[in-house]
Amino acid sequence: MRKLYYEGKKYHNNDPKIAICGNSWYDDGKIERDNNYNPIKVCWESLDPKIYVEYEPWMRTYIRILKLYSGDPTLHFRDPKIIGSLESIFFYNLSCKPMSKPREKPTSKDYKDSYPVFWNYLNYSEADLLIVLGKDTYRNLPQAGYQGPDIFDRETWIYTLKSGKECLVFPVVHPAAYSFSINEEICAVQEAIKYVNNNRK
Repeated sequence: MRKLYYEGKKYHNNDPKIAICGNSWYDDGKIERDNNYNPIKVCWESLDPKIYVEYEPWMRTYIRILKLYSGDPTLHFRDPKIIGSLESIFFYNLSCKPMSKPREKPTSKDYKDSYPVFWNYLNYSEADLLIVLGKDTYRNLPQAGYQGPDIFDRETWIYTLKSGKECLVFPVVHPAAYSFSINEEICAVQEAIKYVNNNRK
């Protein structure tokens, strides 16, 4: 099966392990021509400051995700500090079906058809915390587990992984949204991390 996630080489050394779930992805046509092509990996690796690429507008969202993950609001394109986050992050999208154009949204069926892969990735990641990007993504997650505590005035959810580990599911404002505030979302994520550290079994 084609891997449609990005895993930093040091991810499984993290404590706690923090994974990030986006919504969907856009296919520019390359995936049909190359069975090994992983567009998710390509996007993340293009942010590596050791690789020279021209800045593109879509990168702003990915850099914001790294700011959330690292807790550092000063990260910027070609910042050497990005390397540490790239090596530690685990990222995948809820919908496995490629969108045919930017900003196209998955259907309810697209989400539900992707649930088996979602569980495969989540169980593989062994995440203590799953940061979910945007309301659409959070609302369309699989209906399993149980409601967690309110953190930073936000509803949370708890999934139990195959290993028996409990994973806190925490929603944030999508980094591409107009209403996104980096300082507020970093504070929210830090509160979720604090909860995970204090309540792991």
